Amino acid sequence: GYAACCKGGNIKCTTVRSASGGHAVGARSTVQCPAGQVMTGCNVYTPDAKAAGAFIETTNGVDHCVAVNAYE
Repeated sequence: GYAACCKGGNIKCTTVRSASGGHAVGARSTVQCPAGQVMTGCNVYTPDAKAAGAFIETTNGVDHCVAVNAYE
């Protein structure tokens, strides 16, 4: 997945990318923003267009971008 991460003041944003989650149906990959940055978006990209989608999940107060595989 890809997360958009921004830091206050003059709004400096970066994109962080997860490692591949694998090829199995439903395989997930997650990524979180560096300390001091806020996640403002979450998306998924695959060159073969075989992704089920992406969403932001909060665990113990930390946002994670979760990307889900759709096909093997």
